This record gives sequence, C-alpha cells and structure tokens, in this order.
Amino acid sequence: MKFLGLIVLIYSLVAISGLLFVGLMMGFFAIKKKISKMDEEKWDLYFKGITNSGYLLRFGALYFVALCFAVSIGYVAFGAFNFKNPVFLCGVTFIYGALKITWKLTRNKDKLIEKVNKISNRGINMLPNSDYLLSALDLDMPPIGFYDVEDTQTFEPVVKPKRCIFGAYENWKNGESVCLSKGNGTCRGGGYWIGNDEFTTRNKFANTLFEREGFKASPEIMEEWLIAQKPYEIKNNYVVISKLKDDFYEDLQTVTFFVTIDQLTLLLIGADYHKGAPNSGSVKNFFGSGCCQMAAVFNDCPENVPQAFIGGTDIAMREHLPANIIAFTVNKAMYEQLCSLDENSFLNKAFLRRLKTVRAEQV
Repeated sequence: MKFLGLIVLIYSLVAISGLLFVGLMMGFFAIKKKISKMDEEKWDLYFKGITNSGYLLRFGALYFVALCFAVSIGYVAFGAFNFKNPVFLCGVTFIYGALKITWKLTRNKDKLIEKVNKISNRGINMLPNSDYLLSALDLDMPPIGFYDVEDTQTFEPVVKPKRCIFGAYENWKNGESVCLSKGNGTCRGGGYWIGNDEFTTRNKFANTLFEREGFKASPEIMEEWLIAQKPYEIKNNYVVISKLKDDFYEDLQTVTFFVTIDQLTLLLIGADYHKGAPNSGSVKNFFGSGCCQMAAVFNDCPENVPQAFIGGTDIAMREHLPANIIAFTVNKAMYEQLCSLDENSFLNKAFLRRLKTVRAEQV
C-alpha cells in the first residue's frame, strides 16, 4: 500500500512540474512579446526559425526549472510521509520527469509550437471593432459566429436544439451556444452539412430530398447539386455557433447577421463599398439548407477575399426565425471590411437618417 502511495506521489509531482512548465512557457513568451514587440508575422518567422536543437533547448530549459521546483516539493513530501532515502526518490522523480518531457517534446513538436503560436497571437488577432457598424444597423440580434475549435469550455453554456440548429435562435440571443461535432449533429441534414456525416448513399439522399421536399425538378438534378456542393469539414474537434468572442478570432470561420430588409440593404451596400463594378460577386445567394449557408457555401472562397452570402432562405428552417428576418453571412475578410465603415460612409448620411425617421413614424 505504501509503495502504491509512493507511485502516486511521484506521478503527482511530475504532473505539477508539467503545470509549472506551462505557466513558465506562457510567461516567457509574454515577456518576449512585450520586449520584442512581436506581431503575427514576427511570431511566424520566430517559430519557423527554431531548429530541433533550439526547440529542445528552449522548452527543455523551462521544464528543467519547473521540474527542479517540483522535486524540491517532493523532498519535503517524501520526508513528511516517512519514505526512506528522499534524495534517491527525488532523483527517480527527476529522471522520470526528464524522460517523459523529452519523449513528449520530441513527439509533439509541431502541435506544441502551433498551440504556443496560437496563444501568443491572441491579442493580435482580435475581433475588429464593430461598434459603429452595429450602432448604425440597430440589430435586435447580435452577430453570430461560426467557430471551429478544439475545446468548448469557453463557449459555455451550451445547448442542444431538439431538431434544427436554428431552434437555438433565442438561445443565441441570450448568450448560449450550440456545439456540434462529427457524428453528433442536431439533425441528419445538419450532421451532413456541418461535419460530413454521410448518408447511406448520395443517391438515396438525393431521392429523399426530391421526393419528400421537392427541392429540385428531378432526383438527378438533386444529386448533381449534392456532388457540386460539398459539406463543411470540421478541422478541429467541434463547431460552436455563438455570440462573437474576442479571444477566438483565429478560430472564427464566418459571421452571420440576422437582419430585416432595411438592415440587409445597409450590409449589401457595405459589401460593395470598395467595388466599382456593378456585378462584383461580393454577395451571392445559393440554394442550400440554413446550416449549409452558414459555412459550406464558403468552401471555395479564398480567405482573404471579402465574400458574403444571403442565407436563411431554407424553408425548412424559416419557422425558427421571425417572419421579417433574413440571414447575411460573411467571411472574416468581409466582416473586417464592414467593420471599417465609419462616419464618412453612407451609415452617417441623410438617406439613412431619413429612412430611420420614416420607420419610427410607421411603428
């Protein structure tokens, strides 16, 4: 029994050293960020320039400090629990911790650097300031983000709609989130369009949509559309749909505005604000389910090209939205463009002021 207690104690000390290592690592990179005035580009160059030996030296040195601290705690603990030869046990703990971290650092180099780079860039990749835009739009519903994340804890409370994800419309308004993962969709269609949970066959799926819903003129045309329109593939563990979060801008895929027709006109003008061509293609409207229109329709869109889609046109999900509300979904490049609109734009001109006055009188 005492031997088992010794094993648990050594394991716990090494676990403590791991936690201390994470704290030291974050502190190290926070100091470097401040002293060297690191931006996203500098971080990328920094991490790409780290050799294998440099990587092991940096992270190994930090863990050495953490492990020494944990072993010093162990020396006191071994004595307190009357274990013989506490110095020897400290040596065993140190060797076990050193071997474990060397194995982990060697095996998980790319993942560790990716996570550190991601955390280091937080505060750089922040949500653009949308205050002016949202004030002009006067939305009843805050913009909703479509996130692809490794963990959902920050997005709690999480709810699961009984059927359609848009059944969470009021939940989103109240600050609650919807979480989806592969094999865990809210409905069969949602599981396919967000996560690619396959039906038995594409042909059977097409026939179901044709015969039951009548969305296309024939099952062949329905299947042709399914072939052309690919589902959204989850990159990390989860898709979370929620209010926008400052610290997760890198994980943000799209932003959806739920708007009236008047509000939609403002977003349409904003989408073409920097375009001279009358048919720029900045805004599109494709047939698709509501969840497909939140992400999958952006599959072939370059991330750095502003793009928007008019959504909420799926009659199967319309019952969950107020009758006068439509969806306007944008990628990050378009969201940044819309947020850049200022007092010199149409948002602060006479036409919009007159429209708001007329609408107020009509109430």
